[in-house]
Amino acid sequence: MDAGSRKDSGSACPAWRALDCGAMDRTTSAERHIGPAMSNSAFVPPEGFEEHVSPSNFVLAQGPMYKRQREDGSTIIGVRVLEQHLNLHGIAHGGFVATVVDNAIGYNVATALSASIVTAHMNIDYLSSARLGDWVEAEVLITRRGRRMCFADCTLSNGNALMARASCILVPVSRGEQVARISGVLSGWKTIQIPRTPGAKMAN
Repeated sequence: MDAGSRKDSGSACPAWRALDCGAMDRTTSAERHIGPAMSNSAFVPPEGFEEHVSPSNFVLAQGPMYKRQREDGSTIIGVRVLEQHLNLHGIAHGGFVATVVDNAIGYNVATALSASIVTAHMNIDYLSSARLGDWVEAEVLITRRGRRMCFADCTLSNGNALMARASCILVPVSRGEQVARISGVLSGWKTIQIPRTPGAKMAN
């Protein structure tokens, strides 16, 4: 299949549409991360998932990630926990978990809006862990679409266990207005006063 005939549920998003799949290294993300021998055995994704090719080099470096479109049009992002995803305790690193969540929300919102987006705010709760070889899936629900912002929630599951949940605020942007647009949105927020513990001192 050549690049011209490639169809992708995320092709409505300019960033994914601009991705020249025909010019890419044909080595799969799985082979780049764990080697061709393992990519065809222990790390085969569940049925229905296909490789999630992101235009972001950072996301590609955290992979391989996979996707499966649901009947409601949303997309589940899945990933196998590999050695490079672990922290010193032998469980999935919190930064890796946040990356999977952010990518899942970003992909779903960008596809739904047919626009490039950036994350302006993310709140995440870590509820359980994942270990080497575990398969985790991120499901996204867009809760509100505004003129300048989009709100979405995400749950990350490890089998039947809820691993993390997050809420995000995303901003649709064009390449030339990213910084200005985010600054404008954030400047309109009210400052949240965080209660201080009695006797605590603020760090300089």
